[in-house]
Amino acid sequence: MPASPAQEGVWLAHELEQALAEELVDGASAHSMVAAQAYALKGELDHKALCDALDAISLRHESLRTTFLLDEGGLRQVVREPGPCGIRPPVVIARGELHATLEAFFEEPFDLGEGPVWRSRLLRLAEEEHVLMVLFHHIANDGWSVDVFHRELADLYETAAETGFEGELLLEAAGLPALGFQYPDYAVWQREQDQSERYSASIDYWRRYLDGAPPLLELLKEGARPAVRSNAGGHIVHVMSEEVFTGVERLARELGVTPFAVQLAAFQALLADRSGQDDFVVGVAAANRSTPEAELLIGFFLNVLPLRARRAKDQTFRQYLTQTHRDLVQANKHGEVPLVRLLKELRIPRSAAYNPLFQVSVASHQAFGEPFALPGLDVTLLTLEDHFSVEDLTLYLTRQADGLKAHFVYRTDLFDGSAIESLARSYTDVLTRVARDPDLLVTGVDARIRGAQA
Repeated sequence: MPASPAQEGVWLAHELEQALAEELVDGASAHSMVAAQAYALKGELDHKALCDALDAISLRHESLRTTFLLDEGGLRQVVREPGPCGIRPPVVIARGELHATLEAFFEEPFDLGEGPVWRSRLLRLAEEEHVLMVLFHHIANDGWSVDVFHRELADLYETAAETGFEGELLLEAAGLPALGFQYPDYAVWQREQDQSERYSASIDYWRRYLDGAPPLLELLKEGARPAVRSNAGGHIVHVMSEEVFTGVERLARELGVTPFAVQLAAFQALLADRSGQDDFVVGVAAANRSTPEAELLIGFFLNVLPLRARRAKDQTFRQYLTQTHRDLVQANKHGEVPLVRLLKELRIPRSAAYNPLFQVSVASHQAFGEPFALPGLDVTLLTLEDHFSVEDLTLYLTRQADGLKAHFVYRTDLFDGSAIESLARSYTDVLTRVARDPDLLVTGVDARIRGAQA
């Protein structure tokens, strides 16, 4: 079956990263297209049940058993038979070896032609202390998929421990909802949409909307942008208080918009002040799962929508937010066009120094239900360092019990940590101030707040 356009984009990025890494280009890495998860498990672990649960997930989702073949017809998906569990037997290590073992596992390269596109391994530190490592290539995974994986792993582990079932019997006993289709079916359907009137109308919308948009958002105040971009990255996590998020929610209700629209508009206003630009484009991640059936699948559905941020003289934040909300609604209405196709259709110029169309992106994530847990075990998600950055700057927003987490991932060849720390603090200040007074002028909002605090 043909690969989806989104998979094509990831595959091309993977091939480019591999080539740059092999040529030892400074800052190049072949590992920015992966999602790494590590879980500390304390308690009496049922090793067979965990292995059977992982096997059942692979059996259930064809996307996790897919490899890729490039031929005269283009990039194609090849669905393989399920392979053996990767955590049999567990690897015994000393506690002091954990960090190095995690790093080595997450840096193992993927061969998308041979597979697999995900892997797992279990480390044993003590009789009742283990670490489960899971690594997905983005060609088969996105943020929503991680939540699906967590939910299904918990259900399947519990059922396997109680029944001893494996494979199809385990899937049936766990009572997971039936899948209406598989990811390769979705890829075929998406290809068919290329010829539809709705697809053509969406292309026309984006062409009009993005006409005249500047190709670059330049946040650098000093120093030259390198001629060839690096994906070497750093990260900073900043947690805003519950009071800040409550203010965001209150303003959203008052104006009839989503909390994310408030968060996005405030970030765009901050970027406008820092760059001095009144017009630029920001990428906004969209789950792109328009049906209940798609919500059940593990696979790469994610799309990134180009949102144009334009501010006008004497415009208040209230007006700017209304404009941002309207653009978000329209972008989602026309969001079926994959970004890789949009770049091709609009003939967006390419540069080795920066990504096309936008260089800053924003993603908001709300996990399903309760935190990931396995029955009988104390599960802790281990924090892993981000060493890669696909964009100049990416902001990940996550609602959590104690407030709003803002996770900034940035290119280290462009910014140092102190600059991003300053940006993170200013973002909290801007959100707080505009939530209290949305009739502030949007131009200069960051400078006025910093001036008031001086």
